[in-house]
Amino acid sequence: MKIGAEVTGRYLGEFYFTGIVTAVRPIYVKTDGCLQHEVHLNEPIIVYGGLKTSILMNTLPDGSPSSYTRYSCYMSESVNGDGL
Repeated sequence: MKIGAEVTGRYLGEFYFTGIVTAVRPIYVKTDGCLQHEVHLNEPIIVYGGLKTSILMNTLPDGSPSSYTRYSCYMSESVNGDGL
């Protein structure tokens, strides 16, 4: 995913979201090529009792799940703002 991409996905394996990618950083440890994506959320989500307006996603460059994290996090680009 590139900076500015409108995305939808699942955070920590259970929280659905929509937002915009605001930053992308490589992870400099032995991984399967995953990147850390910072996503500013369109609507805040409540995660384990805390309100989040942005999240960090560790996924492969195309947004698919990475073996680097134990959660099945994923995201994909929105098409015309209608989600996955």
